[in-house]
Amino acid sequence: MNTLHPAPQEDHSDGILRRREHLRELLDAHVPADEIEATHLRRMRELLENDDDPFSRSHFHPGHFTASAFVLDPEQRRLVFIHHLQLQRWLQPGGHVDPTDQDVLAAARREVKEECGLVDLRLVGEGLLDVDVHRIPARAAGKDRLAEPSHEHFDLRFVFHSRKTRLRPASDAVDARWIPFDEVDRLGAGESLRRAVRKLKERPWRYPHYWRAQFVDGHYPWELGEPSPTLLELAQDHLPHPERGETPARVLVPGCGRGDDALALARLGHRVCALDWSATALRELTARAEEEGLTVEIHEGSAFDLPASFLGAFDAWAEHTFFCAVDPDERARYAVAAARALRPGGLLLGAVFLGENPPQGSSYAANRPPWLTPRGEFEALFARDFEIVALWPSAVAPARRSKVEWGAVLRKKG
Repeated sequence: MNTLHPAPQEDHSDGILRRREHLRELLDAHVPADEIEATHLRRMRELLENDDDPFSRSHFHPGHFTASAFVLDPEQRRLVFIHHLQLQRWLQPGGHVDPTDQDVLAAARREVKEECGLVDLRLVGEGLLDVDVHRIPARAAGKDRLAEPSHEHFDLRFVFHSRKTRLRPASDAVDARWIPFDEVDRLGAGESLRRAVRKLKERPWRYPHYWRAQFVDGHYPWELGEPSPTLLELAQDHLPHPERGETPARVLVPGCGRGDDALALARLGHRVCALDWSATALRELTARAEEEGLTVEIHEGSAFDLPASFLGAFDAWAEHTFFCAVDPDERARYAVAAARALRPGGLLLGAVFLGENPPQGSSYAANRPPWLTPRGEFEALFARDFEIVALWPSAVAPARRSKVEWGAVLRKKG
C-alpha cells in the first residue's frame, strides 16, 4: 500500500485472469445487506468485466479494486483499526492489490500483516463480509510516488479471526488499536464502515458470513446427522410416490446445509433442488450425492433472492430448521419467498418450531436462533398466500425437540 510496485514481466495476463476468476466467484456468492450495497455490488461486476486490469492501482477511471479486513480478537469482542497516514482517519486495515498477490484474499492478508503485524489469521466464513465503493481524494506527487487523481476504491471486505493481539503498526498505519464494538462509532466512522460492523455485531445471523462460518468451523448443532423424521413423514404422506409410477415432484430444499433432507427426498425419487449460503456444506452434499449415485440440483445463494428460473417452478418447498433460523423481523420475507417459488397448488412442507415460551433448559431464546413462533403468528404470516392443510405437534420429532416441533403442510392458493 505504500510504494509503487514494478509490474512482473512474466505471466502478467495469467495473474489478472486468475484474480478475475476468483473475484467473480466471490461477487456471485455475495448477498448485499441493502440497496446501497447492492449498487456497489453491481458496479463491481461491471468494473470486473469491462476493464483490462481493474486490480492495478494506476487504473483511475473510475478506479480499482482494493482489499480490506475486519480482524476480530481472540474473544471476538474487538476489531483492529488503524489510523491512516494519508486519509487521517481510523479505518480497517487494507489497501491495493499488488501484482504479486495471488488474489484479493491474499491482498487482504498481506495488508493486515504490513499495517498491523498480525499474521496468524483465520478467515471467518468462505467469502466476503461486505463490499463498498468510495471516493479517494487526489494527492500530489511525493518521494517514491506519482501524483494520483481523485478516483474510487472498489473495496472487498473480509473477516478474519486473530489468535494474537500484539499490534505493530507500520506502512500506512501511524497507529493501530483494538477497538470494542461499542466504541466504533466514536472513531467517526462513516456509514459504509458502520454497515460492515453491524453485520458482525448486531444480529449477525441475518447475513451469510455467520452461517458460512458455522460450517467452516464444523459447528452445526441444528443438523441431526440424518433426515428429519417429521419432514420425511410429511413427504411420504403428501407428495407423489414415484416408486408407484407417479410423477416425481420438483422440490426446493432451502437452507439445505449438508443435505440430509435433500438426499432423503432424492432417494424417494423426487427432483430435488438444494439451496444454501454455504459452499462448504454444498461441497459435502455434492460428494454425498455422487457417492450414492443420486441427482441433486445444487445452488449456492439466498432463498430470499431466488433466480428468475425458480419462480413458480416447484411443486414443493421442504424445510427443516430454516424458518426457525430466520430473524423474526424477516419472517414475512420467508412467506413471500416460499410463495414465489411454488406453483399454484404447490405445497410448503415444514418441520417448524412453534410455541409461546421456550421449554425450561432448552436452547431456544428470545434474542438468537433458533426461535419459536406462536402458532397464531405462524398461521397469520402465511394467510395471504397459503391455506393450511395440516398443522400438528410431531409424534416423530427427536427427543430434544419433542415439545416444540410441529409438522406443517400449507398449500399455495391459486
